[in-house]
Amino acid sequence: MLLFADDQEPPTSLHRKALSFLEEVCKREASCVQVQELTVLFQNGDFDKAYEILIPEFDHCTGEKCFLLSVLKAKIFYEKSLIKQAINEYKVSLDLRDKLPPSFREDFAIEPVMASLLLEEEAFLTAIQYLRPWVERHSASENKDQFGGYYHNLGIAYLHLKKFDSSAFYFNRSIEIEMEMADTLGLAISYMDIANLYYEQYLDDQAIPYFQKGLEYALLAQEPEVLRNAYLNMAVVEENRGDLQRALSYRKDFEKVQNTLWNRDKVWEMAEKEKTYEIGLKEREITILEQKELVKNAELSRQRWQIKAYLIASVFLFILAGVVAVGYRIVSKSNKLITEQKRVLEQMDTAKNRLFSIVAHDLKAPVRSLQRSQQKMAAAASAQDKETLLALAAENGHLLNATQNLLNNLLQWSLDQTNQVHLMRESIEPGRLIEQVLYDYEPMFQEKGIDLETDFVSGSMVLVDIQSMKVVFRNLLDNALKFTPKAGRVLIATSTRGDMVRITIEDTGCGMEQGVVDRLFEISQAKIQAGTDGTTGTGLGMILCQAFVSRNGGTIEVESQVGKGTIITLNLPRIAET
Repeated sequence: MLLFADDQEPPTSLHRKALSFLEEVCKREASCVQVQELTVLFQNGDFDKAYEILIPEFDHCTGEKCFLLSVLKAKIFYEKSLIKQAINEYKVSLDLRDKLPPSFREDFAIEPVMASLLLEEEAFLTAIQYLRPWVERHSASENKDQFGGYYHNLGIAYLHLKKFDSSAFYFNRSIEIEMEMADTLGLAISYMDIANLYYEQYLDDQAIPYFQKGLEYALLAQEPEVLRNAYLNMAVVEENRGDLQRALSYRKDFEKVQNTLWNRDKVWEMAEKEKTYEIGLKEREITILEQKELVKNAELSRQRWQIKAYLIASVFLFILAGVVAVGYRIVSKSNKLITEQKRVLEQMDTAKNRLFSIVAHDLKAPVRSLQRSQQKMAAAASAQDKETLLALAAENGHLLNATQNLLNNLLQWSLDQTNQVHLMRESIEPGRLIEQVLYDYEPMFQEKGIDLETDFVSGSMVLVDIQSMKVVFRNLLDNALKFTPKAGRVLIATSTRGDMVRITIEDTGCGMEQGVVDRLFEISQAKIQAGTDGTTGTGLGMILCQAFVSRNGGTIEVESQVGKGTIITLNLPRIAET
């Protein structure tokens, strides 16, 4: 089972208050640390430079200034993942703070920060010793938005110490505050943690309702990592209960969210790699320019030597002419190399700009829709309108599926554009390959009430890269599902014609105008079209299909009429029978 901790980073308000107080101290001193520069460095995350500025100030600081500098130093250690050093420095800050007027204790709540760091280091008993007295002193505070997390951290600490009654007490206090604040994400985590508390005691009957509540609030919060863990918990619970069908369903939901997280991280990783690659290209350009400068200086030196040599004897002119010719060829080759590198850089830059343009344009709408829906869900949750919540949850599901499909296509297209797709061709019957993809889509066609028919010819083999062709069939089935209305029909058939295997996907959907069909494989054209469920398509999937079919030695054809449907035909080279 998974266990959640309220992983609190030291509140940003703590170091911001320290910078603000430090500025007031500086006004009273003739010489002081550069507060404005420090503020900019903290905002930009340049903590190494900030550390260089802070350290000399400790040599001649007293009272309030030493305390404020210590808080900032601890923050730097935390941001650099030096948790033990951050804990030690916060201890110094506490000692300095307690020597100052009582108002500083109210303005700088260091104890909760210390407790969250100690939880990361698994020093649970010490974390309780810092956090519990502070919480008891401030429990009457009107500012309750932070206390749910503090109670939750106490519950985590007691749970690890196997003190289950105390742990349950603080988890319930956390849930009360999160209920009052309508904090769906906090409720999802708290319910899963209290479920784990009972699970640790083998009290499954008491744990399972809390796991279910955790999943309900995770669906409301729509935070991918928490939702993924909620699905995994329920899969394990149902597997232990012997309900393998429901366990499999939850496991599939877990894998969908896991794939969404993987795709998101992959896009970010790829963007970082592109940034590194561009920096490398710039460094190479600088190196080439430096080499050109060296060649230029050498040329000037050679010319001076030529003048001197001319005065000695005219015979050396022939030798120098040969040297000039060789040098000219070297420079010419260097210029050609620079031109070729510039051309490649422009191609890479064009691909990058296309990718960023699509991301900026096509992700904006679903993200805004999810934001509006989340606001509506929060309002519905406050009003306890379960029917509206369920409708909004279903709407969010459609938006997330559409966004996930877009991200998958963006990832595959960008990998293809940067030549990172490597084909491994295998012989396979097209019908078998399509059936592997249909396994995930048949329930969706049934849910929408679409009649899905197949007509596969056995014995015909093709030599293709299975993974890239799966991407092609997923996109084509997504389009058929999206643009075919309820009670419609989709037919998938294979046939042979000469040395080619023909695969057709025919639907009775809304169809397209001929002008749209003619521009279907042009990335520069906008092809946004609404499906029967209100979701939109960008056309990137069809461009990706054409690229992968072409790389597998085949062709793709599209026939469509508005109101009558669409026929997609793939022609793949057939393997000769032996």
